[in-house]
Amino acid sequence: MDIKLQKMAQGISNRQYNIGLKMAQEGDLSGAIQTLLSSLQTNKKNTYARNLLGLCHYARGGVGEALREWTLSCHYQSEGNLAKSYLEDMGSDLPALEQCNEALKGYNEALAFFRDGNEDLAVIRLKRAVEILPRFVDAMNLLALHHLKTDDKTKAAAMAERVLAIDKGNETAKQYYFAIFQKHYGEKSARPIKTSRTEIKPQEKQEKPAGKTNPLGVRTQRAFTKASPVSGIVSAILGMGAMFLFMQLLVFPGMLSERDEEFRTLQTQAINQQQDYQYLVNELNNDIQDLQTQIAQLDNQNTERLTQLADMENEMLVRDAQQLLNDNLPSEALTMLDMVDLSSLRDETLSTYENIRLTAAPLAEVAYHTQAVAFFNAGNHANARIAWENAAQHSLEGSSHGGDILYWLGRIAEIDGDPARALLYYETALDNWPTFSRRWQAQSRRNALG
Repeated sequence: MDIKLQKMAQGISNRQYNIGLKMAQEGDLSGAIQTLLSSLQTNKKNTYARNLLGLCHYARGGVGEALREWTLSCHYQSEGNLAKSYLEDMGSDLPALEQCNEALKGYNEALAFFRDGNEDLAVIRLKRAVEILPRFVDAMNLLALHHLKTDDKTKAAAMAERVLAIDKGNETAKQYYFAIFQKHYGEKSARPIKTSRTEIKPQEKQEKPAGKTNPLGVRTQRAFTKASPVSGIVSAILGMGAMFLFMQLLVFPGMLSERDEEFRTLQTQAINQQQDYQYLVNELNNDIQDLQTQIAQLDNQNTERLTQLADMENEMLVRDAQQLLNDNLPSEALTMLDMVDLSSLRDETLSTYENIRLTAAPLAEVAYHTQAVAFFNAGNHANARIAWENAAQHSLEGSSHGGDILYWLGRIAEIDGDPARALLYYETALDNWPTFSRRWQAQSRRNALG
């Protein structure tokens, strides 16, 4: 049943990967990311899905997320994994990594500037980040929001369309686009059309009626006498003084009042914009905290699942070792036990583990010793040495064959031209095994070498 469930989970994960691949090929990177995350929740070792998830993050300017996914992919599959080549390519291009780091640093500084009310500096940092990473979706979305707040819909639309050209499934850019044009992304644009010039109707030419003179001009010319130059100058000075007094009393106070009112309006707008940005930054910080909490919870869940999986694997290894011992394969049973992590075994399973080792070790020792004697008699000293080393590895304290095994290892060491190692084997056998069948031979050879 465990194998069937595992195959079922792998099948579901693979189907979700195929859906995510199609969405990524169609340009819906956000939808692909969500689908691939679902695929990995079903099977965290699906390296194809994890590699594609890293590529989707990278295509959106998320270099850090891409590196994280590729590193995890290499952890689950170290050989024949494309993620390894991705990491090697990025690691070999240090200037590009430094630029990515600069872009991410600029984005974080922009968030801090928005929080402090330094909007101009924040915009400069965001524009620099987009210049370094032209596909930095988060930075472009934040710029679009800034342009919306400042009522610059042209720039906001340009940023939203640029994001949607990279990731047509980006919900944030869709919301901004809808806020600008009151239409969903993909519908026909409702932008106002500006004409290059305004059509002006030609005025009809007014012709002066013929045969009529200006009666006022004639009458004026006849009624008034010519004024003197001095009176004209005095009149001009008096007129300028009256005009200046009029400006001081009426015009200038009105102009100052309008300027003060305009200044207060701008100040109010600035305060409102600062509050809006502060609200935005607080929302972003809350989202970041929520994401960090979710990540911590997922890490804890993964740790618990990994611990449970390790415990299950250790239990299975002990059961397999018991089965191998029942099949009269003591050496294979001991090899299986060597892979068990004793720190996580339950007391019952630990007792089974010790019983298997105590039962299988003498059997394996005798089997390897018999095999080694046959190799030695046949002149195959290399295989004989390997077999006796395996027998010595499985020798328990008080073994009846321990001294003989060390004696034969000393003999092979002499044959290999290593008298120091042979002397060590002989002395160890004589010190730890007071009685064994070849003790006098070991003493003789030790004396000869000493």
